[in-house]
Amino acid sequence: MIATAADTYALIDISTAFVRSKPSHSGELVTQQLMGFPVKIIESKGEWSLVETIDGYKGYIINNTLHPLSPEQYDAWRASDRVIVNSHKEITITDSLGSQISDIVPGAILQLNAQSPSDSTKIHVILPDNRIGFIPTDAAMPLFPWSSQQLSISDIIAYATHNLGAPYLWGGMSPKGMDCSGMTWVAYWLNGRLLQRDASRQALMGNKILDWCQLKAGDLAFFGNPTTKRITHVALLIDDCGSIIHSSQGRVRYNSLNPVASDKITANFLWGISSSSFLPLGETPLAAWIFLK
Repeated sequence: MIATAADTYALIDISTAFVRSKPSHSGELVTQQLMGFPVKIIESKGEWSLVETIDGYKGYIINNTLHPLSPEQYDAWRASDRVIVNSHKEITITDSLGSQISDIVPGAILQLNAQSPSDSTKIHVILPDNRIGFIPTDAAMPLFPWSSQQLSISDIIAYATHNLGAPYLWGGMSPKGMDCSGMTWVAYWLNGRLLQRDASRQALMGNKILDWCQLKAGDLAFFGNPTTKRITHVALLIDDCGSIIHSSQGRVRYNSLNPVASDKITANFLWGISSSSFLPLGETPLAAWIFLK
């Protein structure tokens, strides 16, 4: 992807920005974008901008949560040293005195400050709006190795299980609130994989596995209307025996695909796809959103 003079990009400069179906606070929350995510601005309408996200979503974000970039600034950002927040919970960014300057959620992207802190337990970072702060060293990973890492099923499952009980939020993508596909999206994003945002699109990202008994830990299971085959829900396999974790009925919870299990899911299973279907972001054309080629 080559940024041209006619293109306008922006970085999300709060922990979770709402992407709405229309340029109004009354618009449906269709998804979220996390701090440091790049978006392409298609057009502006008053205090709102219609944007395109890295996973192909389009919707409206209020301008006071965006930090606009010229093509040159966007290229400089893509060439800069950055980290991804790979904690499983919300953390804080602090100033030099330890006071919070922002919250930040798993999956966010921050630039590294050239000045290294004297405390090795902290990383010196630059927020999209150019504020500077510190985050724990063990809560971040350099962006390039993140984008090319080997798949870790245990890490994917760990993100989901560490958020058991997190509230369900339609369009949500963080421990503050997540929907079913938002949970699976972030779980894989932390492992350097970019999924489609909605369950119906995630369900088309690999070969269909029709027998739930063939699904393995880390695979995705999809549910919906058995007549129309319309997908309405997704869950993550946490073992090879049909146990799943998903955001449903108000919170992130466990259930089972096994029809004789006491906690069997009542939704209709349609098919699953293997975790091996997802390539590292660095091996896909969409890496151009993040890296200057």
